[in-house]
Amino acid sequence: MEVYHNSYHNRHLYLQINEAEADTLQNAAFDALMAEHKKPLQILVPATASRLVESLQRCGFVLKRSCFEMEVCKSELREALPADTLQLLEAQRGTPEYEECAALQYDYYAKTHAAVSPLTASQTDFCKCLPDTVLFTSENGYIRAGAFVEEQEIAYLFCRDRDAFRPFADALLFWLFRRFEHIEFEADDTDWAATGLKELFSVPPTECYQTFVRKIDGCPNG
Repeated sequence: MEVYHNSYHNRHLYLQINEAEADTLQNAAFDALMAEHKKPLQILVPATASRLVESLQRCGFVLKRSCFEMEVCKSELREALPADTLQLLEAQRGTPEYEECAALQYDYYAKTHAAVSPLTASQTDFCKCLPDTVLFTSENGYIRAGAFVEEQEIAYLFCRDRDAFRPFADALLFWLFRRFEHIEFEADDTDWAATGLKELFSVPPTECYQTFVRKIDGCPNG
């Protein structure tokens, strides 16, 4: 078992455990880690690692999130994209539009991760990890939704309200499928917009990873 810290989510202590260690896991070891670091414990495991999942649950870990990796093509859409979609705007790092989208993405990411592991990175540090290109929709100067893309990958996605999601998703997919045969993205089940994007396709995820947390009694961040 290895432990490490995540500067973007620094209220938890992160673990890495090989499935071969599953049968050796004991409550006492986790109690000791939590006593030393005064933090909840968090681990990401493949959903297929059934022995490890069972051992973690036996030791007090609770499933907090499932992350689905998607690789899809246009023919796998449940419904054909409309012939007319919203105008999709594009901005590059350093422009005012990009900076506004980055701030919206930071807020959206913080909200969708708060119940699992609160975001502790500053907006400046967080935005350094975003791709240099953002695609977005705007009405009268009001940005409603956007996606940070890197070639065929949708790396980050935000949406300010549910009414804006489907028109934006259609425009985003239309733009991407004009350029790429396949696209990739991740969908956390705690992220309603990414989950909505996932549900537009009829195929199962290529991989599923589950986040488990062992909290400190009375700690709101577990």
